[in-house]
Amino acid sequence: MIPRIIHQTYSTTSLPDHFLQYSSLLRVIHPTWEHRLYDDKACTQLVKQSFPELIEIYDAVPYNIMRADIFRILAVYLYGGFYFDLDVYFHKPIDELITYKSVFAKELILNEQDLALNPDHHPIRIANYGFGSEPGNPFFLTIIQDWLLNKGKLLNIKSENDILEMTGPGMLTRLYHSYFANRTSELLLLDLGSHICPRCNHHQCQFGDFASHLHLGTWRWKK
Repeated sequence: MIPRIIHQTYSTTSLPDHFLQYSSLLRVIHPTWEHRLYDDKACTQLVKQSFPELIEIYDAVPYNIMRADIFRILAVYLYGGFYFDLDVYFHKPIDELITYKSVFAKELILNEQDLALNPDHHPIRIANYGFGSEPGNPFFLTIIQDWLLNKGKLLNIKSENDILEMTGPGMLTRLYHSYFANRTSELLLLDLGSHICPRCNHHQCQFGDFASHLHLGTWRWKK
């Protein structure tokens, strides 16, 4: 169902050492997969050619991380395959996951205190650092439609949280639980796995037992 393609992005095609080691490990573990690394120019070109209705929004959003968030959705919708952030460390290959229509992962499970502060949030937060799908999956079309409907909010970002909720895991979580509420047979949702996040020291940020997200957070402007 899912083609053996792995999409990743960076500002240029020359990766710094701390990202190159993880990207190289990904390639070693997945020797039969096609690896596509897009720089900023390639990302813009793809949006312009394949999603002309989005290029105005794509160019106008105020932060590069938002363009990266948007692009990963479009690339997987267009070509299928998996997207992974460059700071994802692989423990084993993901070949067994290609039989599903789509694959997502739990990023974390909110506790009662978190939910009290954010009562409109779903307790299971969905990760956007890594996911996979067959090409043309209609779920991603609902995301594109959401961006078009919320263009004003996308262009009026005041905080890091706004980014998380408009193009990042907050957005993905909201639309995921809405869309897949009655379609659970169409996907695989990976649990948090057995690995402990080296930064959080908890069972979170895990792509099942396949990989760990080190969430280096190079885009953030707050400590």
